Amino acid sequence: MRLQLNGFRNELSDVIILTLQSSPLTPDKNPGAISINGVEGILNTDITRNITAFANVTYQYAWGKNLVTNKSGKVPGVANLKGNAGLAMHLDNFFIVSVSGNWVGTRPSPRTDPYGSVKGYFLTNLNVSTENLFNNKITVSLNIHNLFNVKWLDPGFRTADGFLYATVLEQPGSSGLIKIGVNL
Repeated sequence: MRLQLNGFRNELSDVIILTLQSSPLTPDKNPGAISINGVEGILNTDITRNITAFANVTYQYAWGKNLVTNKSGKVPGVANLKGNAGLAMHLDNFFIVSVSGNWVGTRPSPRTDPYGSVKGYFLTNLNVSTENLFNNKITVSLNIHNLFNVKWLDPGFRTADGFLYATVLEQPGSSGLIKIGVNL
């Protein structure tokens, strides 16, 4: 078992800010600064010889400033809380079955968005793959993202008049990929 606790701080400069241009015009096209502080807890463990599990939870706080207007505030679209968990099972030295979940908490929208905060979501993913077959020449896998077809939204990032982007953007449902790998 491995337990880990990480703290982090990111300082971003020259950030592009999508905003309505106000007078006077400025030659600085990247007039933003963002700082992100957070902590992440991680757990990795072997449950049995053939079953492993992981989980992580992150708390982060993102604060930004427009250096032209001097307005500052919480960065839209960034959830304070998010996490992942998963389980991988090796079956009969033939199949590997992995189930994982991704959780994202509530995210704020831009100030001009009348929708308000966007609800969080939880997605479940499934991957079934084979070990190397036929003298390590072939692998086959099936990957399904958003297994239960959860409907979720992302905040829009322009003005809320709907001209360029909607106030929220509905994300795609389930998707799948079948992959055959050949090692020549």
